Amino acid sequence: MASSSHLLAKPSSFFKIILSDADSHTKLMIPRKFGSIHGNNLNDEIFVNVPRGSVWSIKLKRRKNEVWLKDGWPEFAKFYNICFGYLLVFEHQGDSKFQLLIFDPSAVEIDYPPTSTSDNLNTAVRSTRSKKRVIDSDDSTSVDVVRPCKRTRAASSRRGAWHDGPKLQQEKEKRNGNRASKKDQDSALASAKAFKSGNPFFIHVMKSSNVGGIWPSLHITNTFKEAYKKWKNNDKVILQVEGRKWSVYCNMNPYQCRFSRKWSKFVRENSLDVDDVCVFELINRSRKLLQVFIFRAAEETSC
Repeated sequence: MASSSHLLAKPSSFFKIILSDADSHTKLMIPRKFGSIHGNNLNDEIFVNVPRGSVWSIKLKRRKNEVWLKDGWPEFAKFYNICFGYLLVFEHQGDSKFQLLIFDPSAVEIDYPPTSTSDNLNTAVRSTRSKKRVIDSDDSTSVDVVRPCKRTRAASSRRGAWHDGPKLQQEKEKRNGNRASKKDQDSALASAKAFKSGNPFFIHVMKSSNVGGIWPSLHITNTFKEAYKKWKNNDKVILQVEGRKWSVYCNMNPYQCRFSRKWSKFVRENSLDVDDVCVFELINRSRKLLQVFIFRAAEETSC
């Protein structure tokens, strides 16, 4: 196709949210609206420019009214470790060239690794150093995917002014008037079940014993036993949500493993409630680091 940069009055952008590891490593569909406007003006091969001077060649696949990033995309996604929860912002600069920014699940732009020349990659000179950018999760534009969002938290919870125990129960009682409907519960669970990863993970639906009472705890499912079999009683486990980390301690016996000490702090500061669904993904075995994705069953405030 011929160059068509003169047809663009201004750069046009779109973003994609990665919903599974499998999708990120096979192909990526360009939004239909963007494809209907610019698809016919794109060459069969596009060039994606990433901070730190890397330019990737990716071939398009067209099918009816759909346009996909295909050949070259799996290598690109693997190189930048693009996986569930990542946000990709594409800016079309004309002549089938795109500038791409990559944000991890914490909504912060990644530290781009240096690249070397390969069959799928050309390096370009770029002297400016990439700076970290932050996307305000509450200012996102409309998208056809419902992402989990955080409830409003009391400022005192961030300062750690509350103690584990009765006050946690009081906070939970305040939320009981906003219990999720069956439809919302099913929606949260379905969203969690859509999660895919090559890492070990388990899904847990929060019950009152997990988020309320004086000493809430969480029993880890036996299907995850192979992943935690080398853990010991009272080992520290790190839970990570959107870049923030909490330490909890596991209580183990020959039959089960559960998060107990410090679990209530994690519950409180992430505003977990009954019927919320969490995905716990083990992303670092040696550090016992689990990334946690929270799917809300009911919200106190709008996102």
